[in-house]
Amino acid sequence: IEFLIREQMRSMNAMGVTAATQYFKNQLMDGEKYIVDKERFFYRTILENVQQAIGHGALRGEAGAITDDVLSLTRGRIYDWCLHDGNYDLVASGLRTLEMALQYYAVAAP
Repeated sequence: IEFLIREQMRSMNAMGVTAATQYFKNQLMDGEKYIVDKERFFYRTILENVQQAIGHGALRGEAGAITDDVLSLTRGRIYDWCLHDGNYDLVASGLRTLEMALQYYAVAAP
């Protein structure tokens, strides 16, 4: 999960704030809303990894809800980065956001 989110953040950072902003603007204007499509590869891959983490006892909760939260929070981080004209480290900030989300769902150590 961390690898996928890190790569998402790196990709947006490499794209640049102007292009990332345009991407979000297009998603808000487009009727299809690809970014929230649960059939897209990125969503399904995160979901599968969350299901594995639940199966291994690392996370607790419903896999779809956890996946939705992780992706919503990381999209929000990218959106915030765009609002701040890319003036902070998106990758580090995105990984902190992911860590907060996963800690919420983490199974407490015995």
